[in-house]
Amino acid sequence: MVLSEYHIKALFHFKEERQMGARRRDNKGRILKDGESQRDDGRYMYRYQSPDGTRKTIYSWRLVETDSHPAGKKKELSLREMEVAIQKDLMDGININGASVTLNELFLKYIRTKKRLKSNVKDNYVCLYNKHVKDSLIGNRLVKDIRKIDILNLYATISDSGLSNGTIHIIHNNILSPMFQMAVDNDWIRKNPSEKCLKEYPHDPLNRREALSSEEEKIFLNFLEKDNVYSKYLPIVELVLETALRRGEILGLTWKDVDFKKGFLYIDHQLQYCSTGGKYIFRIGTPKTDLGKRAVPLSKKAVLLLKNLKEKEDFNSLRSQVSIDGYRNFIFLNGQKNNVLIPRQFGDGLVAACKKYNKEETRLADRENRGPKLLPIITPHILRHTACTRMAEAGIDIKVLQTIMGHKTVDLTMNIYNHADLERVKREFTKADNRESACLLG
Repeated sequence: MVLSEYHIKALFHFKEERQMGARRRDNKGRILKDGESQRDDGRYMYRYQSPDGTRKTIYSWRLVETDSHPAGKKKELSLREMEVAIQKDLMDGININGASVTLNELFLKYIRTKKRLKSNVKDNYVCLYNKHVKDSLIGNRLVKDIRKIDILNLYATISDSGLSNGTIHIIHNNILSPMFQMAVDNDWIRKNPSEKCLKEYPHDPLNRREALSSEEEKIFLNFLEKDNVYSKYLPIVELVLETALRRGEILGLTWKDVDFKKGFLYIDHQLQYCSTGGKYIFRIGTPKTDLGKRAVPLSKKAVLLLKNLKEKEDFNSLRSQVSIDGYRNFIFLNGQKNNVLIPRQFGDGLVAACKKYNKEETRLADRENRGPKLLPIITPHILRHTACTRMAEAGIDIKVLQTIMGHKTVDLTMNIYNHADLERVKREFTKADNRESACLLG
C-alpha cells in the first residue's frame, strides 16, 4: 500500500505528538509543565530564562513536595517549590544571578567597596573574616541559602572557641550585617538574615569599657611598680593615663613627637601590626579618625616621666637600627631593645598583670580574713577611658577634651564627660550628707 503525501505527513505529526506527550509526563504518568522534564536517571529539571536573557536550569529528585526523598540522595526542595520561589523572586525584582554568589565572594565584593576605610581598619576586617568566617560552614554557601540559624550557629561556634563577645560584635556590626545589607540593597536576597542575631551575645561585663576608679588606678600602678614581670609596662601605662593616647599611638611614639619646650605631644601616626601576604609586619598608619592628628598637652607628671625615660635611654646599635616606614627613635621598645612592642602583646600583658594581681590579692585576703580588692580586666582602651574620665573630673572643657581624645564627634566625649560629672555630683552630695550628719550629732 502506497501512502499519499498527506497520510505520510499526518502519520509523522501523530508520532511527533505522541513523543511530545511522552516527554510531557514523568515516569509516574504526571503531566509536566512548560520548561519541566525528567532525565533518564529520574531527576527532574526545569529550564527558564533570567531577566538578563541567561538560560538557567534547576534540578530536584522530587517533582512535588509530597514526593518521598529517594534513598541516598541529598534532601532538597521539590522542583515545583523551587519554581514558585524563582517566580516570586522574578516578580519582586530579585537578581537571581547576584544571589548565586557565595558568602566568601560577597565579602570580596563588599570589602572592595570600602574605599573610605583606613588601611589598618580594612586589614583588621579582612583578618577577622579570614580567621573566623571564611573556612566556616557558611563561607562557601550561596548567599541566598544562608538563614538566621546558620549565622547564630557561627557565632556560637566562635564564641565556644574563646572569641570575646566584643569581637563577635565587631564581626557582626562591621562585616556580616553590612555585607548582607548590601546584598539586599542590590536585590540579590529578599531580607538580611543577620538581623537581630546579637541578642544572645551581649558584651561581657568583665570587658566593659568603663574607667577605673581612682582607687583601682592606684592599686594597679602600685602592683606594676613592684612586680618583676610586668613592671616593664609601667612607663607606658603612666603615660597613657596622662595623655589618653590610643594603643597604636602610644607604642608608635618617637622622640621627634615630643616637644618639651612647648609642652606638647604631636600625634600624626600610629603603630600597626598587620598581616600582609600571610606574614605579619610592623607598619606606620594614620590615626584612627580625621581628628586623630592633634597636639596633646603634657602635664607636669608626663613631662617628668618622659625626661626620666630620655635620661635612662640606652642608645645602643640595636635601637638605632629600628626603623619602620622611615620612623626611628621609638620611645618604647621590647625587652631586647631590638624592635617596637607588638600592640596585641601590650594588651595581653595588661590582662595577664590583672589576673596575677587578683590571684595574689585573693590569697592574701584569705590569709588576712578580709574581702579582696580585685581589679577588673584592664585593657589599653580602659586606660584611655580612665585618663579621659580623670580629665573630665578635673573640669576640663568638653570641646578641649574632645580635641585631646581625638574623638570624631563630641557625642563620644560626652558619654565619658557626663559619667564623670555624675561622679562629681555624687561626691559633692556625699559631702553635704556628711555635713548634715555632723550637725545632727553636734
